[in-house]
Amino acid sequence: MRRLLVLIAAIILIFTFAVSASADTAASKLVIQAVVNSDGSCQVTQTLTVRLEHAEEQLLFPVPADARHIRLGNSRVHTRSSNGVLYVDLSSGGTIAGEPTFIITYNL
Repeated sequence: MRRLLVLIAAIILIFTFAVSASADTAASKLVIQAVVNSDGSCQVTQTLTVRLEHAEEQLLFPVPADARHIRLGNSRVHTRSSNGVLYVDLSSGGTIAGEPTFIITYNL
């Protein structure tokens, strides 16, 4: 039950902070899939499409602070924490433009 509450809080957090970038950036689609296991653990997959009016060098997306084994696609991802919020760095050190789609997976 606690994991489910954390998942619900994470979804609220995601919609609150959406994407940390300029005002011309917006999440155009977000699909969240969660599998709650009998042991109470949870596997979360978020598919996020972002509309970028201008190229961005840094693009951050919030995940729950207790997320583990975070991956972006099939790769490990850089994260950073700010004011108690854990962010996934979607930019991976490069410039992003257009309307990219990201798949973020993690365990709770």
